[in-house]
This record gives sequence, C-alpha cells and structure tokens, in this order.
Amino acid sequence: MRRDVRANTVRMPEDMWQALQAESERTGQSTSELVRQAVGLRLAFIAVERAAAEGEDVGAAIATMLRGLNGP
Repeated sequence: MRRDVRANTVRMPEDMWQALQAESERTGQSTSELVRQAVGLRLAFIAVERAAAEGEDVGAAIATMLRGLNGP
C-alpha cells in the first residue's frame, strides 16, 4: 500500500455493502481498492463533465482521466 493513503470511514446501505463484498470476492480485490476505483472514476467523470460544460477539449480531459486511473 502507498504510504500517502489516508484511512477513512465510508457509510453505505447494507445492500450496497453486500454487493461490494460479493464483487471483492469475485475479483480478488479488496473492498477498499474497489471503493478507491469507484471514487477515482467518479472524480474523472466530473472532470470530463466540467470540461464539456466549459467548452474545453473533452478528448484531452478523457486522456488525462485515463492516465490518472492507470497510475503514475
């Protein structure tokens, strides 16, 4: 695990937690990793929405998003 990772509590409905645990078991990824991926995707989506709304190059925003999701 990266040293710069912060611990946080995330509250969610029981059915969402059960679905997350089931996906964790199916993929072999921890629930924490799946939550990190989901947050990363949501933040990337917001950035692309913002670029589109501001008339910026959406293709460039998507490329930046993909680089961020694939790590440094």
